[in-house]
Amino acid sequence: MIVMALAVHSGRRWLVPFGLFVAGAGTLLKLEAMLLLCVVLLPWAFRAFETLPSKSTAWHSLVAVTLGLLPTVLWRLTLEVDNPVYAWPTWSGFLEKVPALPGIYLACIKLVIKGNLLLLLTLLPVVATAYAQRAGVGSFGMWLVPASIWACLAGLPVIYLFSSLPHVQQIQTSFLRLLFLPTFSATLLLFEVIRLTSGDPGSVKR
Repeated sequence: MIVMALAVHSGRRWLVPFGLFVAGAGTLLKLEAMLLLCVVLLPWAFRAFETLPSKSTAWHSLVAVTLGLLPTVLWRLTLEVDNPVYAWPTWSGFLEKVPALPGIYLACIKLVIKGNLLLLLTLLPVVATAYAQRAGVGSFGMWLVPASIWACLAGLPVIYLFSSLPHVQQIQTSFLRLLFLPTFSATLLLFEVIRLTSGDPGSVKR
């Protein structure tokens, strides 16, 4: 996300494929990284494409993210991974555990409130984008970033339906860690809007 924001700020298009390659390679380290890449990082990449339109950058970015994801794809296809914490998602398993979903959401909301993240994750994107619209710098890409933050809030608790551990125990140990990227995205969004609305001479004019 920082690399994408830096690309927009500096006008250096090569930072976009570089950032996507690093993000793709990072999916090899964490099981949930692929989901976070799609939901959290790609909106920032779209923001960069929108600000720095270039067909060559788009093609280079596609190649870069493909190369970054290649080790993860080969690993998934060639190795059998026995994960004692999460069962492989199936539609029947999902339907069987759906009644537990309200309790999972309640536990996640309590943890977010306890961690003082609710205001940051919900109000900050609204304020930032509204401020951007008033200043005349709002765009589809600008709205896509807060939408991705709210998508994380709404969608991440569903992951725990496939946990083989007690839901509350698993949420206590991992949910705030999962929220790190959307929280950072919300913070970065505010700084990006401040930069755009302050008339920063380093801003890239479209």
